[in-house]
Amino acid sequence: MRNSESVKRINLKLVDIQKANSLKRIQKLGPSSKRTLAYPLSLTSRKKDSEVALVYCSERKTHKSRRTLSDGVFDLESRKVAKKPLNHLEVIKVFPKILSSYEKTEISNYSKIYYLGKQNKVNPELGFDDLECYYRVVKGDHIAYRYEVVCILGKGCFGEVVKAFDHKKGEYLAIKILRNTETSQVQGLVEVNILRDLRENSGAKSNVVKLKKHFKFRSHLCLCFELLDISLYEFLKKKSVKSISTVKKVGYQILKGLEEIHNMGVIHCDLKPENVMLNRSLEVKIIDLGTSCYFNSNYFTYIQSRFYRAPEVILGLSYSRPIDMWSFGCVLAEILTGRPLFPGENEFDQLSCIMQLLKPPPGYILKNSLRKHLFFEGNKLRVQRNSRGQIRLPGSSSLERHLKTTDLGFLDLLSKCFEWDPGKRITAKEALKHKFFKQRVPSKKPRRLFRHKSMLFFS
Repeated sequence: MRNSESVKRINLKLVDIQKANSLKRIQKLGPSSKRTLAYPLSLTSRKKDSEVALVYCSERKTHKSRRTLSDGVFDLESRKVAKKPLNHLEVIKVFPKILSSYEKTEISNYSKIYYLGKQNKVNPELGFDDLECYYRVVKGDHIAYRYEVVCILGKGCFGEVVKAFDHKKGEYLAIKILRNTETSQVQGLVEVNILRDLRENSGAKSNVVKLKKHFKFRSHLCLCFELLDISLYEFLKKKSVKSISTVKKVGYQILKGLEEIHNMGVIHCDLKPENVMLNRSLEVKIIDLGTSCYFNSNYFTYIQSRFYRAPEVILGLSYSRPIDMWSFGCVLAEILTGRPLFPGENEFDQLSCIMQLLKPPPGYILKNSLRKHLFFEGNKLRVQRNSRGQIRLPGSSSLERHLKTTDLGFLDLLSKCFEWDPGKRITAKEALKHKFFKQRVPSKKPRRLFRHKSMLFFS
């Protein structure tokens, strides 16, 4: 009896699977949990409201979930696919216990509701912001009643980035949620304007991330971007063997992105491996234009991450596009070695690292410096030990010795990126035509295979 019952159950499951596969309009529900349900307008909740999350799945695009039928994600008896979103009155009527008192008022500002979030939401009584004005991100909660928070991808001084699922279009994306401060909001609007200009003027194949949408949610400016795979920083940590071919392939695309940015009259101001994204085929996208500015609108005096900071910024001189080319040279060297070229502990140590490998700066550069007295006595760098007791003497090493490479094209490109005088520094357009990117990487000769009697040999 038990065997016959188990066979019947298996047959029923197979019938259900066949029915599920034959239905053309079944949509996959993305990163929702097993307890997450989707309801059409006419359906009322049979489960507890605390276990319900409203989901809308687009008919145009489907989300490729890794979950299978055995996970219960596409169980036709327990799940219903909503063919269209609800309005706020219908949501309040059908799901009154899911919404907080604040959300019942807030939801009226949204004409279409795609997702309500799960039970573990941000508590309005504690406030939506933490002490540093970052938004309190909760996994599974909604953003603007459309996006489901999957996880936090990163956090910076201007805000945080989350991986989210768009329940309207059925796709993953990255949402940058800026801090609720006046400075962040003002700079955020500048970033939006820059990204808009880049989107409108760039071609179909761009090496700069594209802004999909922006909106305000609970006093936080939110920017939606395409979701990318891995940062160059993470890639270099995982990849133990670096090659000159990787330097050329990635470096050339970074230059294309910089040329695109510079042609729009914009300075990136924070080029570093963390802000260069890659996919599996090593296609590059430059991200995070949060501190970017137009040529004649320098909002900040303290810019660029220290390891990639140009000397004119350290010395308090005016800056423009050449600071991005200095950062590019630092990134290019790091792709080859896997470690920062100028790892200064502070700005003094940063200058010491630079001068250790390069010639001292010319006198006319120091003459106009507003911060010369912090680092120099006359035109000579002060002697000072770092935290490890090291004294970095100017000119005590060289790029060739430090990078352990004899590639003359590579070393020549770096030397032109590391010009003390910004006016003499190579531009992105010029660098794209540099001989380093035109040289072919010598390939190893394939081993010849020959047969002797019944044995195989390699020459």
